[in-house]
Parts: sequence; structure tokens; C-alpha cells
Amino acid sequence: MTQTEKHLGRTSKRDLLLDVATDIVARQGLAHLTINALVQESGISKAGVIYHFKTRDDLVAALVERIIEQFDVMQRNRHSQDTNPSVKSTLTELCNDAFDMSDSQRQFLTNMLAAASLYPQLIGPVQKMYNEVYQHMHASGQHGGKAMLLAAAFDGMTLLELLNFYQFTPEQRQSLRSAFEKAISEMPE
Repeated sequence: MTQTEKHLGRTSKRDLLLDVATDIVARQGLAHLTINALVQESGISKAGVIYHFKTRDDLVAALVERIIEQFDVMQRNRHSQDTNPSVKSTLTELCNDAFDMSDSQRQFLTNMLAAASLYPQLIGPVQKMYNEVYQHMHASGQHGGKAMLLAAAFDGMTLLELLNFYQFTPEQRQSLRSAFEKAISEMPE
């Protein structure tokens, strides 16, 4: 099955192109994401690709924007009934996200992390997203410090693995998850 066939039913060519770009970055890294590679794998003409993304930098920026949008949508869907989610529920979601991430998501994020060193302008939107998460944790009153500590621990664990500084064994991951879940359960509603 071609990349284009996998993504039929997308609402637009731009979405299709971003899907294919995500696949390229996940499989081969950011260095292999070029306009020509996107043309080749998507089956869309070069003019069609350039219509949506004038430069490779525009394409990379769109990928970062999309990651943040997907995170926002995921959060909104989780909290569709609750416009002000509890810190406890947010921590539970962070825990699940950290431990249940697919291999392809991990590889994509690893490659996007590498991209941030080449494209420092991509850091701003990600910083904004993290700022919102940590402000939410801090605003939880007397337990704000513990909430931020747990959120930072999820992020640290994930970064250790994404940067390949350390890969936790399945037993270690289960031990960490159990400890996180216990600490979260002790947080007030």
C-alpha cells in the first residue's frame, strides 16, 4: 500500500502531505524530509506541494504546529465535559501518554527533537504549550509543587528515552508507572 493509499479520506491535500511528512520523519529522520521526497512519496506534484509549503522550513514549522494542535485536540476531547480539568486527571493523562506512546510516535518525536536544534524558531510554540501545562499544575494550590514534580518526571523520563540516554526495561517501566500512579492517586481531586 502506498503512502497516498494509506491516507485516502483525509480532508485535504495539506493534511495528506503532513501525514506523509510525518511518516518520512518517523522512518528516516528530518534530514530526509525534502520537498522532492514529499513529492515522491505523496504522489502530489511539486507545484501542489509548493502551493501548501513554499519551503522546507514552512513544512517543518507546519509539522510542529500540527503536533501542538493534536495535543490541544486530544486535551479538549478528554475534557469535553469539564472545561477546567483537575490536576489529578491531567497527571493521569500525562502518565498514560508517557507510558502508552507507540513506537512510531516515539521515533517521530525523537526526530522532531533533533529538528529543534537545527530550527530554534520551532521551540517557541512548544515552550508555550509546556508553559500552559506547568501553569495549570502550579495553580493547583498547596499541591502545585508535587504536581509539577510529577509532570517534570514524566517529561524527564520521556526525554531520557527519546534522546537515547537511557532505555528503561519493561520491568523498570512498570515499576515507574506503578510509582507514578500511586503518587497521582494520593493527589486531591
